[in-house]
Amino acid sequence: MTVTVNQQSGSLASGFTYVLIPTVTSVLPNSGATVGGTAVTITGTNFASGASVTFGGTAATNVAVASATQLTATAPAGTAGAVTVTVTVAGQSGSLASGFTYLIIPTVTSVSPSGGPTAGGTAVTITGTNYAVGRP
Repeated sequence: MTVTVNQQSGSLASGFTYVLIPTVTSVLPNSGATVGGTAVTITGTNFASGASVTFGGTAATNVAVASATQLTATAPAGTAGAVTVTVTVAGQSGSLASGFTYLIIPTVTSVSPSGGPTAGGTAVTITGTNYAVGRP
């Protein structure tokens, strides 16, 4: 880098570094439980050592850069719905809008009756939480 004032110049070798902006093209898997803990692989460009990852603004853990185009991370806890996944390298960020969707995972607390004939036909009641109409 060189600065010139009144025809006098001063220089600083390696005084400025160009930083490539990362991009995020995919997150696999692209969904997980609201409690967090989903291990994901993020694909994009210009990833480098020291990269950080956020899901909807919340920091991921266990970020490991495998190459300039792939890294792994563990999704933090979040609220149900789609969030933006952002990778930041050397102060530059790239994002994928709606890159990850948090799902409320249903639970089963009881099944009644707990058995029936092998021929089938027994009506069963399943009790739990977070059931939704039309959800498989």
